[in-house]
Amino acid sequence: MLRGAALLALLTLTACGGDGPTIVRFDAVDGADGFRFRHELPGGRLDTLPKAAMGGFAVLDADGDGRMDLYFVNGGWHADFANTTRPERPAPNRLLRNLGGGAFEDITETSGTGDIGFGMGACVGDFDNDGHADLFVSNYGGSVLYRNRGDGTFEDVTEAAGIEPGFHAGAAFADVDRDGFADLFIAQYIDPGNRDESLMLHAGFDGFPPPRAYEPLPARLYRNRGDGTFEDVTQTAGVGAHGKGMGVLATDVDDDGWIDLVVANDTEANFVWRNRGDGTFEDIAAVIGIAYGVDGDERASMGVNAGDLDGDGRLDLAIPDTAGGSVYVARKQWFTDRASEWGLVAEVSTLVGWTDVVFDADNDGHLDLYKTHGDLRSLDAQTSFLMRADPEGGFERMLVSAGADVRACARGAVATDLDDDGRLDLVVLALEGKARLLWNSTEAAGGWIRLRLEGTVSNRMALGAKVTGTVDGRPVVGEVTGSAGYLCGADPRVHFGLGDADALEGVTIRWPNGRVQELGDLEGGREHRIVEPK
Repeated sequence: MLRGAALLALLTLTACGGDGPTIVRFDAVDGADGFRFRHELPGGRLDTLPKAAMGGFAVLDADGDGRMDLYFVNGGWHADFANTTRPERPAPNRLLRNLGGGAFEDITETSGTGDIGFGMGACVGDFDNDGHADLFVSNYGGSVLYRNRGDGTFEDVTEAAGIEPGFHAGAAFADVDRDGFADLFIAQYIDPGNRDESLMLHAGFDGFPPPRAYEPLPARLYRNRGDGTFEDVTQTAGVGAHGKGMGVLATDVDDDGWIDLVVANDTEANFVWRNRGDGTFEDIAAVIGIAYGVDGDERASMGVNAGDLDGDGRLDLAIPDTAGGSVYVARKQWFTDRASEWGLVAEVSTLVGWTDVVFDADNDGHLDLYKTHGDLRSLDAQTSFLMRADPEGGFERMLVSAGADVRACARGAVATDLDDDGRLDLVVLALEGKARLLWNSTEAAGGWIRLRLEGTVSNRMALGAKVTGTVDGRPVVGEVTGSAGYLCGADPRVHFGLGDADALEGVTIRWPNGRVQELGDLEGGREHRIVEPK
């Protein structure tokens, strides 16, 4: 595979219980083979809070060739925050087509996806069930819903679909009412025109006001009518509470078969909107232990990801923040924050966390964490790095010479297998800097299996489907999602590391409409396409 001007990175750690050192290896691609994107802040400066909150992108199969492409959201321009005259051509978003073999092609112009709004992030879903991945781009002042025509081009259907403008941040497509069409949930951040100047002075800030100086905004839930339009059901659904929403994750928190909505709020209590199954929701974050940090205070929560971090067959939640972050581990009816106990807080207590990517870096069957960091109030670089799971419990930071340790003002990050070799790669976006692609070249990686699900009765992308099974007697679980981490769109394929095993055993799929399908054992070392039975 072509790597171009790659910087070789070796990450080494002695595996607990192993016979010798386990070597996780990444190659950091630096602008070679068509992988080029640079994030640009309006005016080139980080001088307002809305600018500091940028930094998302999306992974999607834009052209239907089976390979994951990359859609990067840029800073664009808006008169409210630019502090300068409008440039002749504001920095547009970019769509990079994955050509395979490690090469990419910029198809922004031909695809029609070069939005120049004040860009925050993106999420992915097939809202019209035509088999082509659509894009929602969250902006301040007017977001964009791109419909994928299936011929390599997209059309802006925002106005026709009924999506209203706002200060949109994290967003997720999810079929919350099980009617077979993906609905759209959008978190809003702050009201930039309503701030408390006295709080700024009292706090002693000499730059732009902190998040606590601003009033929060309500989220928006749009129900998909199935005809290409959406209906705002925020009030009737009961999800209109005001918050400073950042990352959003659509996931089944209580494992009852209905998709819930998790919102990471900045300097406010987090929300967990439990789906009652009757079109309404209730916030249970405080009841189940996710609203606050371990100290009982509101956190400056950023992104949110799910994964079974302790190997008990339940999905846990990783939510980084400015105070060390939280890892909420699922119990029967509540969650426990184990970030400190697992050695995570000690490593990041002086850093500002944005995304905890939950993935299996070496396919040993244990989920690792890639933690991105970046200063909130300046473009000063902070280090993003890999924390490898200890099979006996907890995490340890990799000993790094170069490469996967990224020094930048990082924000969003996603794990995805861009070269389809069974090893998950990493993509990291930084403010006012270049996107980083870290190829996973681990030679001693374990076995793997990947599932690509397609709904028939359920929504076509099968968003919300839950996959369970066992690997060497250990339970594993994964979900299909179109959003992840900090303002990012996720790879919708479900990936499992198998370690020394050669199959995923006892595979069961609970489709988004609640029906359960038992598949038995599935062979490892390949991708399985599973179509929902009618």
